[in-house]
Amino acid sequence: MLILPGGETTGPMNHHLVKLLQDFNREKLRVAAIGHGVDLLCRAGLLKGRTYTTSSMIPNFSDGIYVNKRLVEDKNLITAKSHAFTDFGLLIGDRMNCIENIDEYNFYKGIK
Repeated sequence: MLILPGGETTGPMNHHLVKLLQDFNREKLRVAAIGHGVDLLCRAGLLKGRTYTTSSMIPNFSDGIYVNKRLVEDKNLITAKSHAFTDFGLLIGDRMNCIENIDEYNFYKGIK
């Protein structure tokens, strides 16, 4: 799994990162992005025809399907708004088989 944190994403796109993102997507390996990290998926062409969410001020910046949700999973892509960091981390943990049971999940979610 490749995880793209949020933060500043303006400036030139590194061609090595574009190739890496496209390779992961072609091989159907998971790519998870939160906040403005989703901008990188768009700039690499990964959102075309895919459902996604973002914290970007202009969410409809791709050929993808923007939905106003905290967290979206579309096949191998996971996208999240910046404020959904707990849900984002828990979904990644679940997909990587790091969470053993509902009690552990609830502990990390803050549910007693």
